Amino acid sequence: LKSIHSNIFSGKIKKIKLVIGNDEICNFCPFGRSTCIKRKGSRILNIKRLDLKVLKVLKIKVGKIKPVEKLLEMTNFNSEIKNKLKSICIECEWQKKCLWFSL
Repeated sequence: LKSIHSNIFSGKIKKIKLVIGNDEICNFCPFGRSTCIKRKGSRILNIKRLDLKVLKVLKIKVGKIKPVEKLLEMTNFNSEIKNKLKSICIECEWQKKCLWFSL
């Protein structure tokens, strides 16, 4: 994850393709890339569902390629969007390692 983070902020990665489900970050999941569902107590966190919610808040269609700068601007400088995203991600155990939450 640190490598992805540094590549984004060093300018090596200029654009990001927005997908749902398995992506490059899933390589680091301790549960393996084959699953997009994680149990948290009695609740099931469906990663694809969470991804779709995030894209809906950002008003971006699946598969779109966006400049990193624009995505950071959308998610970090618009307090309404930032709060909506935080409410989607509130129960995610990956928050401590999340690229967005580490900003």
